[in-house]
Amino acid sequence: KIAKIEQKDFKHKITAQGDIKCKKESMLNPEIGGLVSKIHVKEGDHVSAGQLLISIDTELLSLGLNELETQLEYAKFMLNKQRELKEKGLGTEMEYEATINQVATINAKKRTLSAQIKKASISAPFAGIINKINTEKGQMIGPQVPVIHLINNSEMELIASVSEKHIKKIKPGTKIQVTFPNFADTILQLEVEQTGENIHATNRTFDIK
Repeated sequence: KIAKIEQKDFKHKITAQGDIKCKKESMLNPEIGGLVSKIHVKEGDHVSAGQLLISIDTELLSLGLNELETQLEYAKFMLNKQRELKEKGLGTEMEYEATINQVATINAKKRTLSAQIKKASISAPFAGIINKINTEKGQMIGPQVPVIHLINNSEMELIASVSEKHIKKIKPGTKIQVTFPNFADTILQLEVEQTGENIHATNRTFDIK
């Protein structure tokens, strides 16, 4: 039996492997170093934007701030004395300017310490889930080492690497079908949102999202 010739659209399929990632995720670290005084959350907790996650001990900073307050009171006292002497035509301009500079210097140190105290914590930059905590109470932490992994899985993105020979064929809006090795019944019909501009030198591929 001879089949009737029919004109049909030919669909060329390209297969690529990819990874699903959260659109919002962040490794959080403190702006200043110090001892962890309290961890306010645990792994798996849902947190809101701005919520306090970790507090850092500020005892030494607070002691330093109190000491500066004492120094400032004395410096202001000396400034008033120098001002009175100047009004009476006594004392020198150099001594008067020195006391002004002393007050300004202590105020600057106070502002610096106050700013450091305000930074002695880690807060959530966005709402999400605490995926991992890499520290514990009493441990020293610093800006160089992330201590909390925060994710928001309400929005996910698929990133796949495709051979460079297809770079002219795949554009934003290109329809793709997504399957999952461990979930055979799950099939998603999606569209490409973004294509990479660079070709990876190691495997000659470009990324699509």
